[in-house]
Amino acid sequence: MDTQNARIQLESLRTQLLSRLDRIEGHIRSDGEALNQDSEEAAVERENDQVLDGLSLHDREELSQIDHALGRIANGQYQVCSKCGGAIAADRLSALPYTTVCT
Repeated sequence: MDTQNARIQLESLRTQLLSRLDRIEGHIRSDGEALNQDSEEAAVERENDQVLDGLSLHDREELSQIDHALGRIANGQYQVCSKCGGAIAADRLSALPYTTVCT
């Protein structure tokens, strides 16, 4: 995968993640604003918020990996394995564009 296509793919993923994070955070805020809930509804909402928090954490971690990959593109290290210094296969980068290792 050439770095220009990788950059485009990574920036698209980044935009999608930021949009999803905005929706998740908006949902959590709106749930927190609901006042007249009985205890059962409140418990369900807390469970939902925990799931959304987990998704948010996962998305933030993925976003960090994407930002790191964009930095690797900028400094010419994108296709270089961070463990062994060898080349990362184009197929691997296509499947997981923010990977830093060849295996």
